[in-house]
Formats: sequence, C-alpha cells, structure tokens
Amino acid sequence: MEEKLSQSYINFIDLPVEILYIIFNKLDNVDVLYSLFGIKNKRLDFILQDHIFSNTLNLTKIVNNASIFDRFRNFIIPEIRSNVKCLIVDSSSIEQIHYPNVNHLKFMNFQRDNSLQHFQDESPVGYILKNQITKLELTNIDRESTKTSWER
Repeated sequence: MEEKLSQSYINFIDLPVEILYIIFNKLDNVDVLYSLFGIKNKRLDFILQDHIFSNTLNLTKIVNNASIFDRFRNFIIPEIRSNVKCLIVDSSSIEQIHYPNVNHLKFMNFQRDNSLQHFQDESPVGYILKNQITKLELTNIDRESTKTSWER
C-alpha cells in the first residue's frame, strides 16, 4: 500500500518577521514598498513602515513611470511620511512631493538654469529648505556630474 505523505504549504506572508526582514533587505526598498505596501495585509504594512525600509527613498528611477510615481506620491509617502528622513528626487519631480519630516534632500539631474525657481522662499521647496532641511545635495548634469553638498 502506498503511503501518502501529507503536504504542507506555507504562504510567504506567514514567514517569521526575521526572515521577511532578511528577504526585504536584499531588495530595493522602493520596489518592496511599491509591490507589497497597501495590499490589505496589516502585518506586511507594519513591517514595511519600519524605518529600515522607509528612512531613505530614492524616487529618481520611478519618476518616468507615472503610475508608480503617483502611487508613491499619493498613497505610500503619506502613509510612511513620519519615517522618511532622506528623499532622493529628480529636479523635475521636486514640487510634486510633500516633505513633512524630511531633513536630508538630494536633487539628482539638477540643471541650474531650470531648477533655481525651486529655491525661492515662496516655493514649497524653498520653505522646507529654509525651515526643515539640514542637509542638501545637488548633482548637476550641466557639468559632467558635479556634486554639491550643504549641511547646517
């Protein structure tokens, strides 16, 4: 008589938190947040809101994909905003993101002639630069990748 072995299945979401942290740390945090945050699983959302995954967000690679960028801008960033301390953005997306707790801002593809308007006191970015940002980095594409930093 053939003996049937019972098969057991484990769901990804059922893995121990420590294993999920190891897996997520091997992946890009923006990809993990976009793929898994807000899929109606409180446990995953709680894990993904940890500062490890949401402290620094590099949005430069998603700025050209409107649906992904809009999901971050309208849903993900508002949910994790208290943890986001460093934001890396393309100069074209600077005015589209709300920066409530960011204190370190990196502007990539900064073009001096086109981007200076963002630094006026009346602009939203000018306001946070004056009142909130303690470290600012600019990467200039006008002159073969010049990088400028400023800290308070």
